[in-house]
Amino acid sequence: MAPGPPTRSVPLGGGRTLTLDDVGDPTGVPVLYLHGTPDSRRSRHPDDALAAAAGARLLAVDRPGYGGTSQGPGGTWSPGWP
Repeated sequence: MAPGPPTRSVPLGGGRTLTLDDVGDPTGVPVLYLHGTPDSRRSRHPDDALAAAAGARLLAVDRPGYGGTSQGPGGTWSPGWP
């Protein structure tokens, strides 16, 4: 996945979407940030320069049913995650 706008939605199929923030160093080591419950991708540190300075590409995703990500199949919150 190439870096793009900091916040974007990715189609997953079945009418569902995954919302994520892609920040930091676009060529850095990918780091996946998974928030707790209840929360969203926005609970990550607000200073994106820290991820860039660490050489990290931070991918902060909204889990199913949170933030901008659709619920799972049948309206569930997390089964089948990721």
